[in-house]
Amino acid sequence: MACPKVVVDVCQRREWRRDGQQATLILPGGRHQVVGFEQFLFEGEEMLRVSTTVGPVAALSDIQLSAVLGLNASLAFGALAIAGADLVITDTLLLTSHCHEQLGRAMRFIAETADRYEREIYHTDQH
Repeated sequence: MACPKVVVDVCQRREWRRDGQQATLILPGGRHQVVGFEQFLFEGEEMLRVSTTVGPVAALSDIQLSAVLGLNASLAFGALAIAGADLVITDTLLLTSHCHEQLGRAMRFIAETADRYEREIYHTDQH
């Protein structure tokens, strides 16, 4: 599936490297975060799911998992979730031709937030 034009436009405008259904955002301190995209239909509306990995769930204790769930109420965009074996931050947006600003802000926020949690919890920069 081709990457939606709005994603291509946002990545070009913000000078984020895009490869297929993923974009790499370079963050302060030389760190990076890879954000993936999934386009889908929901009740006849084109939607876009934006997700990025924080780290492996298996490395977290039950106490940490409970604390992570509590963080969801404070996030401006998206939510922490478990996808397969990974802790991720994901957000879903209505895909329209005029959602550039919201998409760009959501991508930046989830990338920066996921990177901060990855650094603080896992002490890595793999995602």
